[in-house]
Amino acid sequence: MVKLSASFFTTIFITPLLFAVPVMAQSGDGPAQQAVQTIDTGWQVICRPQTADRAKLACSMLYEIASAKDRTRILSIEIVKQEKLRKLVVAAPLGVSLKDGVELVAGAEKVKLAFSGCQTNGCIASSDLPQKTLDAFKTAKAVSFEFIDATGLKFRSEVSLVGFAPAFAKSE
Repeated sequence: MVKLSASFFTTIFITPLLFAVPVMAQSGDGPAQQAVQTIDTGWQVICRPQTADRAKLACSMLYEIASAKDRTRILSIEIVKQEKLRKLVVAAPLGVSLKDGVELVAGAEKVKLAFSGCQTNGCIASSDLPQKTLDAFKTAKAVSFEFIDATGLKFRSEVSLVGFAPAFAKSE
């Protein structure tokens, strides 16, 4: 049995949370041991000034998942627009296995993200988002993110893509 505690997931959300989705914890490739009830924010568009005069905005998309019990963040996904590509930035909780990284599964597309380090609010992994994977985001109903904690338990979180296409269009 996996018990998720505030000491494992240390960051508390400020964003209002709307929907419930499960996060599955499993040992290796075996069956899921426990589903942790979670809530998520849905896809949001965040725009920040890109120039000092605030004439140009840079927009990104954000999706966050938290524990329903204590609202601590389990996973944060941000898709950042760059000049030619989009970058996928994932924040996972402290206590993840840094050597294993995070795996994104979007239909037949898989992207492995390496952790670049940890801060007080979690560990960060990022990668360029290939166009094929971005296209899969636009047509799929959900994607999953998998990471392993320091004890070897694998966590899989399904991320709904409901609202992704309108948020993507708005972030352009």
